[in-house]
Amino acid sequence: LVDRLIGKRDDEVSDAQDLSELLDLKRAALEQGEALSREINIRIPNQSMRLVTYVRPLHDAEGRVIGVIGSALDVTVLRQLEERHSMDLAQVEVQRHLLEHREMERQRLAGSLHDGPVQQLGSLGFAIQAARGTAKDPDLSASLAQMSDEVKSLVQELLDVCNELRPPVLARFGLQKAIESHAEDFQEKYPGLKIQLELAERLGKIPDLINLALFRIYQEALNNIARHYHADQVTVRLDFNPEQAVFEIIDNGQGFSPNFNAVDLVRNGHFGLVGMIERAEAIGGQLTIATEQNQGTTIRVVIPWSNG
Repeated sequence: LVDRLIGKRDDEVSDAQDLSELLDLKRAALEQGEALSREINIRIPNQSMRLVTYVRPLHDAEGRVIGVIGSALDVTVLRQLEERHSMDLAQVEVQRHLLEHREMERQRLAGSLHDGPVQQLGSLGFAIQAARGTAKDPDLSASLAQMSDEVKSLVQELLDVCNELRPPVLARFGLQKAIESHAEDFQEKYPGLKIQLELAERLGKIPDLINLALFRIYQEALNNIARHYHADQVTVRLDFNPEQAVFEIIDNGQGFSPNFNAVDLVRNGHFGLVGMIERAEAIGGQLTIATEQNQGTTIRVVIPWSNG
């Protein structure tokens, strides 16, 4: 590139718009009698460059201005990286707003379920119990008792859904207690799955957005393990150091092919894994998946505190 510029006039290496900007800079340096700098765009055949251009008056031995002398620093790659970084930040911000909206919808749905069907079924349960107390026919009483048990079971299922949508322990007691409470309930539901927790305590409060994202990743990972991976052991590990948080979920299940990307995951119906990746990115973190067929799976989330 240097060889293409040496010995060339300005109008031989740049178009009219770029030339005008460069000439303005030189003219200003001559008129003000001092060094000036400006970032300008230079378009040459098959290439566009961003140059921080420095220009100062050139004096002869008697101090008279006889021209200008300058230099240029190529910042093209730097500006491209800055633009890419800005786009990445914008994408993270969009993801964060989408996830916040999703969480608001979860909370709204949980509230609607609790204040609507759960309350109505509760009232129905009391009515059935009252009818059972006055029933004289043993067969009718037995039927009412069965109906009452079914209503109680349905109410509990709906309450479990509400807790999944809006985990009350998370907001009140933090991430570690929420995981411990969820793991205890999950083991009751899946007694064949042993869950080992290695959760470090962090001095100071974890930002709410990070708490929520990690808990949702944990929830989705355990649901996937129980439904698809045929594992009987899971280790959930949370560790902190001054620079970052590291969250890992490790199972001994069947695993899957390691040759995948986000598009492959969507095509194969692994929307939960894609959602976990998006949640990690939305809080400035990175989620990686290490897996092999019949060798288990490790989900690892790293979150720099500077992004949290």
